[in-house]
Amino acid sequence: MEGTTNFWTLIGNSIFHNDLYILIAAVTAFILFLITMTITNSLKNDIDKNSETKYKKFSYKTLVIPYTVFLSILSLFPLLGMFGTVKALLELDFSAPSTEMKANFFHALTSTAWGIIFSVFFKFINSLFQTRIEMQITKLELIMKDNIINGDKNEET
Repeated sequence: MEGTTNFWTLIGNSIFHNDLYILIAAVTAFILFLITMTITNSLKNDIDKNSETKYKKFSYKTLVIPYTVFLSILSLFPLLGMFGTVKALLELDFSAPSTEMKANFFHALTSTAWGIIFSVFFKFINSLFQTRIEMQITKLELIMKDNIINGDKNEET
């Protein structure tokens, strides 16, 4: 049991020391996801109530941009994990004592693990809410298209 506790302590510490860039990406992805969900819920309420709110490109962009950046960061997690692995392996000093070499190998593997963990976590979260977000994007696209068509007809008469 003590070995297991030591493992989780080491892997937990690695995210703050050696793999901080992965943690920063995870926090950024989480914040973008929260922004996307807040905008999605707000727009859903407005659209469902048929509110008189004018949906312009601004509403569309405020939803699409954070969601697109979230998806981009999501795809970077495995690459960040591989980057950490390569970085740790390049820092190997074969003349160093074996404990130091083990530590570098451990750092190489933890960065890979964190990349996989965050990638799986955010892919799961995205799969739960992707349909809702994309439905709102589609509704906004239809409203914008309808406004353009109706706007053109009104100008002709």
